[in-house]
Amino acid sequence: MRHRIPEIVKYYEKLTLKDYINDRVIEKIRLYYRLSHRNIIYFRIITIVTLLSGILAPVFYHFTLIDIANQKLIATTLSTIVVFGVSIESLFSFRETAKNYKNAENALVNEYYLFQAKYEPYNNGDNLLEVLVFRVESLILKERRDTIDKITAEMNKKSQQKPS
Repeated sequence: MRHRIPEIVKYYEKLTLKDYINDRVIEKIRLYYRLSHRNIIYFRIITIVTLLSGILAPVFYHFTLIDIANQKLIATTLSTIVVFGVSIESLFSFRETAKNYKNAENALVNEYYLFQAKYEPYNNGDNLLEVLVFRVESLILKERRDTIDKITAEMNKKSQQKPS
């Protein structure tokens, strides 16, 4: 199967500052914003469901406040949901992933405003595009490296926790 280049990759005869800012910087800021918020939503949903299940499981197991058939089955199901929720959060680390994306978004926004304000290193007027590209691409690569390092560290940690 052949891999296709994503639709967002464009070729420019001459890359202008405006093209780079609109097509790369602002699009990356939007992407990191969406990914950060998506991961926060996942984290909150899993946390709320896990918390409520953890609170309700012993209530259904130990107390017969109302007559419900299969109360112990409900309690067991709720306990299973707690384990599942904790496992999913541990596996995907939604909170940490959201932090990484938010940090990358903030760094790009900061760089964008430094450029807009013509603050150091953008105040000399020479090679503005080259300086911006270098700094922005460095931030993007840093986010990718941080994500890969985080995933690798979690995999190593999990493999070391396995009993022999």
